[in-house]
Amino acid sequence: METEETTFILVSKTGGVKAWLNAGGNPQTWTELGDISPVVVDATLEKIAFADMDGDRLEDFLLVYSGGAVKGWRNNGNLNSGTGPNWQELGVIATGVGATGDKIRFADVNGLSPYDIEFVCTAN
Repeated sequence: METEETTFILVSKTGGVKAWLNAGGNPQTWTELGDISPVVVDATLEKIAFADMDGDRLEDFLLVYSGGAVKGWRNNGNLNSGTGPNWQELGVIATGVGATGDKIRFADVNGLSPYDIEFVCTAN
C-alpha cells in the first residue's frame, strides 16, 4: 500500500481486506497489519481495486460499481503507524464512463502519476 515497501493484500469475497507489510530481512519477514478495509457496506471482491489516485505514492481504496462509477477512499499513510484513520472518504470520484464496472481499469497511462481511469473496449 505504501509503494516504498512491498505489501501483500488479501481481499475476501465479502470485501474484507487484510494486509501484511514486508519487514525485510533474510529470510524475509512480514508484519501483519490486520483488517485495513474502510467500512463499506456493499464492497465485494469484484468491486474492490487499489490505485494511487492522487499521486502521493500510496495506494488508495476504490470501489467500482456495476454501472462504471467509482467511489474512493484516500490512503492517509497511517496503515502501519496506528496514528490516525487509515482512509479519508472521497465520495464518488468518477460517475461512470459508459462502461460496466467489470471493464474499468486503473493505470498511469501518461507516466505522470496519478493513475488514470480507463475502460476496456472489445471490438468485433
